Amino acid sequence: MVAGRFNTLGGMSAPSLGRLLASGAPDPAFVPALFASPTFNVNSVSAIALQPNGTVVLAGGMQLSSGGAFQRFLRLLPNGASDTSFQPPAGLVPVALLAEPSGSLVVGSTDLSQPVVQRLLPNGNLDASFVGPAGPAAGQPFSINGLSRYPDGRLLAFGNFTGLGGLTTRSVARLSSTGAVDPAFVSGLSATNVTVLAAALQPNGRVLVGGAFSGVGIGSQSLARLLPDGRYDFSLDGSLTPNSTVFALAVQPDGRLLVGGQFSEVGAGVAHLALVRLRDANVLRATAGANAPRTDAWPVPAHDQLHLRLDATARPERVELYDALGRCVLTRSVSSATSQLSFDMTALPVGVYNLRVQYATGGTVMRRVVRE
Repeated sequence: MVAGRFNTLGGMSAPSLGRLLASGAPDPAFVPALFASPTFNVNSVSAIALQPNGTVVLAGGMQLSSGGAFQRFLRLLPNGASDTSFQPPAGLVPVALLAEPSGSLVVGSTDLSQPVVQRLLPNGNLDASFVGPAGPAAGQPFSINGLSRYPDGRLLAFGNFTGLGGLTTRSVARLSSTGAVDPAFVSGLSATNVTVLAAALQPNGRVLVGGAFSGVGIGSQSLARLLPDGRYDFSLDGSLTPNSTVFALAVQPDGRLLVGGQFSEVGAGVAHLALVRLRDANVLRATAGANAPRTDAWPVPAHDQLHLRLDATARPERVELYDALGRCVLTRSVSSATSQLSFDMTALPVGVYNLRVQYATGGTVMRRVVRE
């Protein structure tokens, strides 16, 4: 799904909304029931949520092709037709949408006269079991720019605020699955002006945030990371962040980070226009406990050679070594029967490294390695 403010998509009429096939070509089977002006686009879709049954919920300013007044909130069927069964509360103006696996919809708004985060049932009615937080006092800067969902049903709300539901927390807050603000999570973003426009939940519980801010933690201007309890994560190197606003974030299956926005450089003068991928050794959840594949590394500290003993029964696939900035400095694919191998570390600077071993049946195992 592609949404925004446009008239056509791939040469086809698409008033602010279109669907692409896997090949990237426009899908002719999806015809959005939005008014298409022959001279200019009157629609603007600012938020979109794709529900499990294929329906598409839209927020913004939109007029149906059948006419009528502009609407801030509507839902389309999988073929693009208007879904008249969706009856959200009158007056609710959403700015952030999050579709849940159950078919419910979490909505963020800036209307301080009601809870600023609410949950709707699949038919659009309010979910009475969800008691969302109140916003700040009237006159205080406040916006909710997005919502994310933890695997266990907890929610993350982010935007521009100094508190939510009576809890002081800068621009990021965590809610329980029933809408209560979680006092165990307090954002470590410390600048006086922080607008978080995107957030990505990493498998290890850390929260990557992007937007427009300065003076946060170690001086990042557009990208930062929080520990699972909200504290600032100093292991994400602030000197490698984009030089301007970040609008979108994604964590890839291999743990790498996709960052999109309005920037021209990443780090010290390295040109990257609008999109960059970052390596990070602290993304994936490491396997631990008695069931973890047996993985040994020696000597520690290492000097010239690092020796590994792998668990062949768990079928090792790949071995990687990351430096303290999350950059992969050594990598080797291994056969599933490999039980021992060695790395030459003579060309590496002294310091602390993270060893990552990916097993086919045992997940990922991490080891801390020191070179002297």
